[in-house]
Amino acid sequence: MLIVLASTPALALAAASDLPGAGGAGPGCCTLVLVVAVAYLLGKRGLPGWLAAGIAVFPIGFAWFTLGQQYREGRTLAFAWLVAPCCLGLGSAAVLANSVRLREAAFAQSCGARWSLTPEQCSCVFRESLLAGRARELQLPEFDEAASEAARARCAPGATEGAGPDVGVVTVRVNSLPPGATVFLGRESTGKKTPTEVELRSGERATLEVRLGGYLPQRRDVQFRVGDPASVTFPLDAAASLVVKTSPPGARVLVDGAPAAGETPLELSGLEAKQARVAVQRPGMVSVVREVALRAGETVTLDEALVPAAFVALTTTPAGASVEVDGVTMPEVTPTPVPVIPNRRHEVVVSLPGTTPVKRSVRSGAAGSTVALVVELADSRLEALTAAHAAAVRAREKAEAALDRARERYDEAAARGAATEKVTRAVEAADDAFSRAEEHENETSAALDAYRERLERERAGLRSGP
Repeated sequence: MLIVLASTPALALAAASDLPGAGGAGPGCCTLVLVVAVAYLLGKRGLPGWLAAGIAVFPIGFAWFTLGQQYREGRTLAFAWLVAPCCLGLGSAAVLANSVRLREAAFAQSCGARWSLTPEQCSCVFRESLLAGRARELQLPEFDEAASEAARARCAPGATEGAGPDVGVVTVRVNSLPPGATVFLGRESTGKKTPTEVELRSGERATLEVRLGGYLPQRRDVQFRVGDPASVTFPLDAAASLVVKTSPPGARVLVDGAPAAGETPLELSGLEAKQARVAVQRPGMVSVVREVALRAGETVTLDEALVPAAFVALTTTPAGASVEVDGVTMPEVTPTPVPVIPNRRHEVVVSLPGTTPVKRSVRSGAAGSTVALVVELADSRLEALTAAHAAAVRAREKAEAALDRARERYDEAAARGAATEKVTRAVEAADDAFSRAEEHENETSAALDAYRERLERERAGLRSGP
């Protein structure tokens, strides 16, 4: 449209002119119309507007300027000096207007994310800033920050960078099933109960959590922007409860290995409905382990009579091994006195990373008595290297025996004068097998010796201390 408007005066002047040697006004008009049509088609094909305007307008101005220089006549020269600056000026204006439009589009992309403004408000900020800093903006320098701040205050009153009460804040509707749950924002309680509304900053990630007695807490990470449907619903699952009583009281409770706060008698709520292992432990008493089915909305009660324990004083080398007694993992590591049921045989398994687990059977004494058990934990790496070396030795001995038999058969055949090529090849194959077995034995022996030397150095360092 801008190109058509710019060309209209030129068309009118060309129609009223009679250029000598140019064949009248017809060729000039046809030329102008053709150039405008070409520029229009280039624009429709996606060519930038400033380039299309340049293609259409600048050649026209140059052409009429050339004609004016060639035909120095009154009307023709006046016409050339009038059309040429007009075309050049309109072309420059088209380029500048398109550059400003492109700059406004680029500014709008960062404006919304920076100040959480609508597209209309971003356009307003750009126009206000352009008017405020006209001398600089017409040359399209970096955007004037001061002008932007002032324009933003006029176009979006009350907006602050990153958020604002009317633009940068999203009101989120929070619901729960059933209602009445307390809403937490992060780790802090809002003091509100569902259904309710909370305010979040536009574009920022936040964590919403709801808690309701008798139900499992629910947490969700959310992120909303201005204009998004802002609503969150939490379907709450009924929780299970567990009551543990002991005689005598004062025992600690572990649910799936996790210690619960407090001592018996103890009530635990907000538990997940599942099959759980509950352990009850008290110093000097036999530990009790139960498999409990926790059901949603129900309370399970355990009432255990604890009996005095006998003890297995367990020591391992090296120390720090975990202990399992009759399939139950003890919370302590060696060295430790392990409480067990009196006058009964128990299966004790001791394990430590880097060593081979050891299983021992021990019979406990009367209540209050102690039985000592010492376990030497073997280095699993050392055991593996030792076993590999022993296997290599056996393979070498077997290959050596096979070689001896092949040589004996060869000697017997040679004595009879029947040493065939087949017998010779058998001796060579046995000799190759023996060489490979001997080489493998040497390799395993070197690896075993190197590991033993490393262990000796480590033990020497431990004995010498820091």
